[in-house]
Amino acid sequence: MPISTVRQANRISERAASRLDRTEVLRLKMSVQVLKNDLPAALAEGLAALRPFGLDLPAFPDEAMVDAQIRATMDLVREKTLEALPALPPAQRAAADRRSRWPAPR
Repeated sequence: MPISTVRQANRISERAASRLDRTEVLRLKMSVQVLKNDLPAALAEGLAALRPFGLDLPAFPDEAMVDAQIRATMDLVREKTLEALPALPPAQRAAADRRSRWPAPR
C-alpha cells in the first residue's frame, strides 16, 4: 500500500460515521497489508480496531493466558448442545452484510 494510500485510508477511517464503518475501512486496510505480506502491520491494525469495542488483546499472549481463555471458552460451550441452536438469537445485520459481499461457494 503506497504511503499516500495509507494516509487516505487513515483519513477515511477518521471520518467514518460509526465504529462499524471505521472497522470496515480498517478491515480493508488489513487485507491489503496481508496481501503485501506485512503481517506485523496487519496484526497491529487488527488489535487497534478491536479496542473501541472494549477488546484490548495482547499481540503475543503468554501460554498461561491462552490456557485460561481456552478453559473459559470450553466452560461456556461444554453444556451447549445442537438442540440449543434454534434458541439462539438471530444473526445481526453486520454478519449478514459480510456474507452478502462474498460469492456463494461452488
